[in-house]
Amino acid sequence: MIRFVKHLGELDLKFKLSEISSLVSEKIDIEGNVTIHNYISTDNMLTEKKGVTIAEKLPSVKKVSTFQKGDILISNIRPYFKKIWFAEFEGGCSADVLVFRPNEKVSAEFLYCLLSSDDFFDYMTVTAKGTKMPRGDKEAIKEYEVEVPSMEEQKIIAGFVFTINRKIIVASKINDNLDKLVSEIISQTLSDEVEKIPLFDYVDGLNGHAFYKDGYDEVNDGKQYFVFDLGNIDINGRFILTNKDKFFNQERLTSTLSKFILEYHDLVMIMTDRTQNMAILGKTTFITKNDYFLLNQRIYRLRVKNKIFLPFIWAYLNSNETHDYFKSVSLGTSQKYINVGQISNLEVPNISIEKATEIYQTLYPIMKKIESIQNEALNLEEIKTELLPRLLTGQIELSR
Repeated sequence: MIRFVKHLGELDLKFKLSEISSLVSEKIDIEGNVTIHNYISTDNMLTEKKGVTIAEKLPSVKKVSTFQKGDILISNIRPYFKKIWFAEFEGGCSADVLVFRPNEKVSAEFLYCLLSSDDFFDYMTVTAKGTKMPRGDKEAIKEYEVEVPSMEEQKIIAGFVFTINRKIIVASKINDNLDKLVSEIISQTLSDEVEKIPLFDYVDGLNGHAFYKDGYDEVNDGKQYFVFDLGNIDINGRFILTNKDKFFNQERLTSTLSKFILEYHDLVMIMTDRTQNMAILGKTTFITKNDYFLLNQRIYRLRVKNKIFLPFIWAYLNSNETHDYFKSVSLGTSQKYINVGQISNLEVPNISIEKATEIYQTLYPIMKKIESIQNEALNLEEIKTELLPRLLTGQIELSR
């Protein structure tokens, strides 16, 4: 049960982050202690608070920072990516990962709730040092102020957040498995000898518009469009919400700009990759709402001419073969990107209507299942995003 309250309880106190936790600085030898399964770096931490994945390799150094189960790890590079993880095991991490350990004033789970709030990541971003690759200022981070309720209230708040997180993780894992199934199906269905033709034989393309030049609008009760941005596609090629989502009032949408309205099951591709290992370059997701999204710059829209080819094109664009192609032709140094010419040069298998129908009958139900699970996870994320800041500031209370 949730109830709204006007003020924090009298027992709630304000503390600096340094008064309720410490930054761990101990080191351990990699040999005998650390493997790719318990090594955490900024590279294998996922954006938008999605946790971690298995590291691709270990560093060449002999010692790394240590962490234990229940610590909270945060990437200190480009804090606006919001990479955070509640440690489920002990291990080692790179120097660019901050390790927070709670003291007796807070539970580990509640500390995670505090540090996973958008307010904290906004604070990290504002106080960060550097421009091209900003890093969090440790001294400023220690000064971050938080409100700490009683242990009983901490347990209730953390229980709420972790329950939602578990449901989101389960949904994500199901979709990960469905993605793998799609990849296996498409690789088994297509032979290596098949003739290839230009991608644009199957699709019409459109580059995004720089809506920032027109100015964004504050969220309001009127008819608005969601401006689909680079940050709205995750490492798995799925749509996500962020705390920097942008909106554009319908009344300002001119006839010239209306061509950037996205239709249901349009495909949208990332043209600029802000990760350090090109993990999302060329990743392509499908639109799940009609007449709701606008196509922003550095996102490319692909509209399949014949919908029977939709699942095939979507699956092939997310294949390892396509990803390897985009990585091989990518441009830029600190940020890798592709252009329209490189997208138009992509060749895809030339398949018959009969083959496309066979693939459609197999893959389209999987697409719809992924869509349903994704929407459920987004609803949970919206609930958490809406309620967490109010829970942490005492505007609402949860009761057992």
